[in-house]
Amino acid sequence: MIMLADEAVAVLRAGLAWLYDTVQPDDAIPDHHGYGARAGDRRYRFVGRGANGLPVVVASVAEPAYDKTHIDWPLLNPIGGQGEMEALVAALTGLGAQVREWWNGFGESGSVGLVRPAHPSLRAGLARYSAGCPTHNTVFCGPGCRWLASGYARAVEPAFPTLTVAP
Repeated sequence: MIMLADEAVAVLRAGLAWLYDTVQPDDAIPDHHGYGARAGDRRYRFVGRGANGLPVVVASVAEPAYDKTHIDWPLLNPIGGQGEMEALVAALTGLGAQVREWWNGFGESGSVGLVRPAHPSLRAGLARYSAGCPTHNTVFCGPGCRWLASGYARAVEPAFPTLTVAP
């Protein structure tokens, strides 16, 4: 069975701690796309509310490389299919996460849906985003919107480990 590298497990540990243990301030607006970090040739992103309103962990190719000598430009460094996704699920489970399902995992990304809802304060922050800006009545505020900017600034991001990325 494939096993994830230690640096990937360290990123997963930090991401799960953010999803489940990190308290967000009452006025924080965490990024609804989640936060991620790179480990080797992969990037792991943690989304507080995804499929069915539950957290999702997304593994993606950090720097996709394509064979441009072929007409269909095949991906040279894809997610490794079932073996890599099973290794990701095993690592998450080993860190105490309950996995609901996984999908994709054969191209540039694969996703793992978790069972337990994110921390209540993270869910509240994501709900604030979804409710929209009280001034502009939309979630699509521009860069000058103080509500969105201050909410993003107040969000507590994951404490990912500092990893060395090979060139």
